[in-house]
Amino acid sequence: MALGVRDRFKPYLDHIVLGIAISGFSGSDNTYQLALCALLTHAHPDISAVYVSGPTNAAVNKTADSIHDLGEGTAQHLSAGSVFHSPLVVREFSLRTEVE
Repeated sequence: MALGVRDRFKPYLDHIVLGIAISGFSGSDNTYQLALCALLTHAHPDISAVYVSGPTNAAVNKTADSIHDLGEGTAQHLSAGSVFHSPLVVREFSLRTEVE
């Protein structure tokens, strides 16, 4: 990197929202890859929340389940003296859907 570019670029990176896009055909483990990326991102000490979206309600439900299952399995595997905890996964619906 050219001299001085890093110093100018760092403030920009400190204020942007990171986005990760994962796509692929059905059965290519997109959900698992997205769950893993969400957990790895959330493991960073400076990141307090990760937001995940999908093209359909079914895709978001499957992703939320995968994040929970993978996080739970990881927490159990690392439970001896680890600071890793199972993630809290909140599946949001529209207010109208929740109330009706």
